[in-house]
Amino acid sequence: SVEAIKKEIEILSKKLDRTIKRLASQIFEKIQIFSSFLLIGIPARGVYLSKLFAKYLEEISGQPIENSIMILLFIEMILQG
Repeated sequence: SVEAIKKEIEILSKKLDRTIKRLASQIFEKIQIFSSFLLIGIPARGVYLSKLFAKYLEEISGQPIENSIMILLFIEMILQG
């Protein structure tokens, strides 16, 4: 049913959020100083994850986190010559 699917999506969303928060905490434990740290998101889903990681790392560390998007077209142009 539609309600069961909505409930499953909500559960998975919460699990994913917890996982990303836990990974952000683990990154913080290893790095702690983010002045030379850059998160790069690869379109399309990677951009969202990069921004989410940056948000959680900023909350945990109290430091600004650089966040950027990798443009694959530019990389393909370089590789092709």
